[in-house]
Amino acid sequence: MVSRTDPQPSTQTYESPDETTSTAPAPFVEEPDHVPGRPPAKPTNGPWFTLDDTSPGSWRTRVSEMSAWLDLQLAKFEQNLESILREFVSRFTGSLRDWFQALGEYRQLQFVRVPLASQAMGYIFREFLGNPDHIYKQARQEFFDMRCCSLKRKDIIFHYKRMSQRYHTLGGINDHSLKQVYVNSLPDDLQDEIQRKIDTSGRSLNDTSLGELHMYALSSLDKLFATQRFFSKMLTEGKNLQSQCRQPSLQIKCKSTSCTYRTKKKNHFKHFKNKKGSSKRFKFFRKKSKRGWNKSQHCYICGKPGHYAKKCPNKKAKSARLVQQLKDIADEEDVSDSDYSSSSDYSSVPESYQAIPLVPQFGPHAPVRIRPDKYSNPVDVIAYFDTGSQNTMMNPTILPPKYWKSQEHHFRAANGKVFATHLISKKKIGIQFFPSFTLWVHVLGTPLPDKDILLGWDIFCQCKSLRILPFRIRYKKNFKAFSDIPKIFPLSAIRAPFEQIQQKLLLLCADNHVTFSHQSPFRKNPDFFIKLPFKLNEDTNPTKATHSGMSPLDLKLANEECNELLRQGLIEHTSSPWVCQAFYAEKRSELIRGKKRLVVDYKPLNLFLRDDKFSVPRPNVLFSQLPGATIFSKFDLKGAFWQIGIHPDERYKTAFYLPNAQYQWTVLPFGLKTTPSLFQKAVTRIFHPLLHSALIYIDDILLFSPDETSHNLLLQQFHNIVNQYGIMLSEKKSIVGRSEIEFLGMHIANGQYRPGPHLAVRLLDFPDSDLSVYQVQQFLGIVNYVRDFIPHVSHYTSVLSTLLKKRPPPWSSSHTKAVTKLKEITQSPPALTIPSSGQLVLQIDASDIF
Repeated sequence: MVSRTDPQPSTQTYESPDETTSTAPAPFVEEPDHVPGRPPAKPTNGPWFTLDDTSPGSWRTRVSEMSAWLDLQLAKFEQNLESILREFVSRFTGSLRDWFQALGEYRQLQFVRVPLASQAMGYIFREFLGNPDHIYKQARQEFFDMRCCSLKRKDIIFHYKRMSQRYHTLGGINDHSLKQVYVNSLPDDLQDEIQRKIDTSGRSLNDTSLGELHMYALSSLDKLFATQRFFSKMLTEGKNLQSQCRQPSLQIKCKSTSCTYRTKKKNHFKHFKNKKGSSKRFKFFRKKSKRGWNKSQHCYICGKPGHYAKKCPNKKAKSARLVQQLKDIADEEDVSDSDYSSSSDYSSVPESYQAIPLVPQFGPHAPVRIRPDKYSNPVDVIAYFDTGSQNTMMNPTILPPKYWKSQEHHFRAANGKVFATHLISKKKIGIQFFPSFTLWVHVLGTPLPDKDILLGWDIFCQCKSLRILPFRIRYKKNFKAFSDIPKIFPLSAIRAPFEQIQQKLLLLCADNHVTFSHQSPFRKNPDFFIKLPFKLNEDTNPTKATHSGMSPLDLKLANEECNELLRQGLIEHTSSPWVCQAFYAEKRSELIRGKKRLVVDYKPLNLFLRDDKFSVPRPNVLFSQLPGATIFSKFDLKGAFWQIGIHPDERYKTAFYLPNAQYQWTVLPFGLKTTPSLFQKAVTRIFHPLLHSALIYIDDILLFSPDETSHNLLLQQFHNIVNQYGIMLSEKKSIVGRSEIEFLGMHIANGQYRPGPHLAVRLLDFPDSDLSVYQVQQFLGIVNYVRDFIPHVSHYTSVLSTLLKKRPPPWSSSHTKAVTKLKEITQSPPALTIPSSGQLVLQIDASDIF
């Protein structure tokens, strides 16, 4: 704080009531007639303030010392702030004094008459150190980049020292996610042991301090070393004990191959002198060294010469680290000045910086699929991961009663209370975490409050590759983000103001057309029968496809599925001259669904069908119709296209056949090119009175209102229309009376909408470099869906689009930069505000060429 470059002024000794003698600057007496613009007189004693004697990296500490001097002067002398600031600026030297003199008379007077000392220090901070947000982001990035891979005790202690410095600077007491970052930065051998110690103590990670985590890490390290010494000692002593306990007198040596005490085989070598010139006879049988290949010059990861494996550029791309993922999420966060300040008075800088909260860390809830058996349709549920539970438990209402049997189990809860379960699954039930990973276990049946299924410790014992990360679960290379809802909400769990409409809506929900109890279903309404006209002036000769055959298992499944469709009245037998091939598809969507899907190849028929010009709305345009909406309800039409019937005279065109049967549809089938537009036209016609308060996208309907009263009336109108036409709703996909909701992959709340977290997680699955053509197409497809939320998105997509040309350029650093930047932006995309009614401002960027 004191510059020694200038000569020190003389000091003055004075006495005070509390001290005998002290050497300190004399009290500053304000001049009553101070002339603005005149530089203040130099003090006769005390410190001088300058920044010229230190490096810019230490300027922040020097500014903190200046702030401490101001606080001391305010507390020690009974003077007003203006007189102390005048003395403060009189002690400026070097660049500080030059800066203050360059301010001019008005700004100098404004500086010394600020109401708070922290406001004056804020001027100096911004002038010489810049925006404080940059310092916070740099400290946060350094915190997330730190990692300790050593198991030496001194390295663990040094790692804790450097992370604790930034932990308190970042306000880690109020941000519990930084504790998880510290645990994940330690070696993998210590992380599991630290988590076990936290669970044993009966507390969570949020209740544990950083110092306690450090002590847990040291004790885990000691335990690891003790275990290693124990096994080393056991192996050494076991080897000595084996040799000492061997009794050769009791062993009977023999030459049998089945005997363990047979005589050791001895190799007898005879050396023969080679005849002259005989060595040339065997020169072709000798192993030749490979020319041009030196192992020390090639990397064993990529096989390219010029570097070793530890410096391979592909090594970083193969190791997906949690610290890097968390850093990408936190890059766009802003904080206020008080998060990094060193004193309470200095924390209030005059310009306020809006504090944006961190991304909420959802609980360990993730969507999974329950498969009662191998061939039944899976059930979508929300799973809660609880490693403290011994067994997996599920709500028995999710599966029919035939899958359960009576069996009693007793458990003790964490609070000491004993409870019992009375049901267990008859057979093992499949829990499908990912399309390629399904775990079959016995599940206990018990009512769970606000949960569908609770995954216990027995799940993790059977599959050690299933890992729980802070924001998602991982199984090998598959990832799935956590959900923000604890269960799939049916209509039976709606808000109190809408309880009266609950019973009416439940009567219109069903699982299939057989259980739908409406007197006149919509698919039998002749006013909405669909016709499939052919194109004019076209040869419409019937096309009959030759079936390529099915495996016996697929044929059995196809017959069972067609019998079920016959029972529901969706298909019927036919002898139509038009016929298309039916087969089973097993692509990615079918793997996620957990069951093969019977599809019909209608390409021959689509060639002759006349196009329908009714357009399906674009999803990104629909959200502009929600200004002022605060209450939302979402409904899904069960069966979608199967709720509209086909005119009896047109059904023969939809015929399809199996190797042993031929059918035709009585309802609108999937696969026709006109199906989406015809269905959109019919649904828009039905719900035309509600279009001012509803968004309709094929079979998804979103109702919105400004308040609960108007929303209740809207639901009544919706129920009357649905009941009038006999439309069947899906109970599991219906949500009523929410202030925030998910619709078409977007999260709508508080007059804004943003993409769901599943899209950002999906982009993280792609590598950063060397993407194939198919991967580039998938990557750009996801980016194009959220392109409205990415500023200057064309700067990045145009670089990647060149890889889809007929002769694409080789992969370069610009492609890698575009991929990483798009991943970074989509982790926390900015929310788009729904435009309000009235006049809007259109801002465009004109081209420089035209």
